[in-house]
Amino acid sequence: SVAKVRESARRVICQSNLKQIGLGITMFAEDNRNLIPESVYGGRNDFRQSPEEMMQLHLGSDIAANWEGLGWLIPDGHITAEGVFYCPSHKGNHAHDHYEDAWTDLGSEIVGNYNYRPLAGAALDIVTMDSQTVLSTDGLRTASDYNHIVGHNSLAADISVTWYSDTNGDLLSLLAVTDQGEFGGDYGAATVWQILDNGGPTPGQLSNPGGTDNSDGAGEKEIQPPDQIGRMGRMGR
Repeated sequence: SVAKVRESARRVICQSNLKQIGLGITMFAEDNRNLIPESVYGGRNDFRQSPEEMMQLHLGSDIAANWEGLGWLIPDGHITAEGVFYCPSHKGNHAHDHYEDAWTDLGSEIVGNYNYRPLAGAALDIVTMDSQTVLSTDGLRTASDYNHIVGHNSLAADISVTWYSDTNGDLLSLLAVTDQGEFGGDYGAATVWQILDNGGPTPGQLSNPGGTDNSDGAGEKEIQPPDQIGRMGRMGR
């Protein structure tokens, strides 16, 4: 019971982190013609994404200005403490203290604990974006980055933070085992993001009789991208 109380407290801190990130995104957009931070991966079809592309804040390469995704909230002070990017429940390879030197010299890759949805073009406009579009979530890079195990927090474009309960492990089962896997396995990243837009999977929605081996880049079969039934694509409503 003590462990549950501690995890509940950590979950609240995590929610607060995402709330601060959401406010940072809003302020960034106010300063940048309503556009939220861009990602170098935003120009790609997010039907497939490698997990190593999902939680980066700085790309390294000895270029101090080489920010990525949510990392763009740092330079102009929209986020002032890098600790906001780290969930206290994280048990994987990307704890805050692992990147202390990188935050100082900005010469190496920096990875946080929250996913930022890679968008591009008109989709970056927060004014025309559907308010329930999920912009960021707890870590989904690999199974070890799924910070709370039984669910995760999600940040929507209206800056609300909600908890998605995953006690059956439906979403967890789609995460890669290693950094060489692919997010979403046989389903693909775009499908997963759209599912999250709609509040998470319904019972049986992610069932896969053939099995999804997502340990080393599974999902080689041809899968057509889903229709734009999710909240992405409903721009200008």
